[in-house]
Amino acid sequence: MSRDDELQDLLDCEAIRHLAARYFLGLDSKDVSAIAGMFAAESEFGRSGRGPQGAQVFYQKTLRHFVASMHVIGYQVINQIAGDSAHGVLHCRSYQYREGGTWWEVAFAYHDDYVRENGEWLFLRRVPHYWYRDEISPGGERTRVILTSDSAASGRAGARGQIASNERIVGAGEFHEALPTWYPYWQADQ
Repeated sequence: MSRDDELQDLLDCEAIRHLAARYFLGLDSKDVSAIAGMFAAESEFGRSGRGPQGAQVFYQKTLRHFVASMHVIGYQVINQIAGDSAHGVLHCRSYQYREGGTWWEVAFAYHDDYVRENGEWLFLRRVPHYWYRDEISPGGERTRVILTSDSAASGRAGARGQIASNERIVGAGEFHEALPTWYPYWQADQ
């Protein structure tokens, strides 16, 4: 790899990291137009549509689920940069104040596909994989909701037996299933 190629890779990674940071700032400031502008023309948002217009409709609805939020980026690994496309994983925590005075603290990861359009890196696809959510009532009672599929919960011996009295498992996330080395680790002979 030439020095120019190495420099371009660094610039691409920094542009993608900046895209992720701008996305979370957009969420926290409820700047739907800015968020919509971060998605590629081929991005899909189900019934909300495609591209920036679909993102506009989707996020206008989604951001109403919480009154205020703060997202904190844990780490971001960007790999598989090939020309105008890349893939990455970003771990995150969000703090959400919800109607009625309840707080949610959520741990999750995005598995992202990025594309470069007109010289700018954009999201093509963001797939969130949730691990857990702490729900804190207005009175301060905390309940941990482990957001995992039954297969991930049973992937390690005794997982269900280790659930505390203030925890419950719901089949909503795939945090560990999305990590390619997680199952082989637990299935290996010890």
